[in-house]
Amino acid sequence: MFENLRKKPVVAAPAAVSSTRFIPKSPEAELAQELLCSAPLLAPFTAHEAAVLVRQMSVLRFKAGEMLLREGDSVNTAYLLMLLDGDATAETLAVSREKPMTMTVLEPGAVLGEMGLLDGAPRSVSCRADTDVLCASLTRAAVLQLTEHAPIVAAKLMMLVSSRLTL
Repeated sequence: MFENLRKKPVVAAPAAVSSTRFIPKSPEAELAQELLCSAPLLAPFTAHEAAVLVRQMSVLRFKAGEMLLREGDSVNTAYLLMLLDGDATAETLAVSREKPMTMTVLEPGAVLGEMGLLDGAPRSVSCRADTDVLCASLTRAAVLQLTEHAPIVAAKLMMLVSSRLTL
């Protein structure tokens, strides 16, 4: 199931205003755990499993107007983001090729960039911070760690990410 993950190069999370590992019991870590347990697509995680997953994530902060993801980026795609605080807009140039078209406004709990985690393909949309944004980032390297040390958490994560393909 995870062989495809091992074939792709491991790339760091995006350059953001700041990036650090979650500090256990910090407000950011607790917010990430709460969202992992309460978001509809992520409901299968127990509190313990969410804590295990959060330990593999990093905190990223973006200022309003900064790009979280850039459409067409094929170099730095081996991570997903979960929006913890703030608002962002997903947009694409695919329709007009000139002016970005807003696809959706993202709020806390939204997960984006999950396809890059799986297949490393170029980003299909851009995502811009509408306000200052706090995100949790999970890299392919962290998922590989989960497969070895917390396989149930990794399996649940992969099931949930793959279920988003049909949305």
